[in-house]
Amino acid sequence: MGRAHTIAYREVGAVFDLPAAPVLEIIAEIDARTRVPRPPASWASGAPPRTGANWCRPRVDLVDITARRRASRIAIAAQRAGKHV
Repeated sequence: MGRAHTIAYREVGAVFDLPAAPVLEIIAEIDARTRVPRPPASWASGAPPRTGANWCRPRVDLVDITARRRASRIAIAAQRAGKHV
């Protein structure tokens, strides 16, 4: 699912007239089994091992959740950090 979202963010400008192009900043995995060893070339920065502290980064405006489990806990934490979910 994360791969599909990455493609959608990369191609959104072809469908909608946006004021700025999205920059994919962080890949954050909860489960070590699904962790990406390195970020895809279309992503701006690294792939940290944990999620929580990354939401506080000023460059992060939106948190896109593709987790099957714990999605509500992730969303609440991100919203408390002032991020769009």
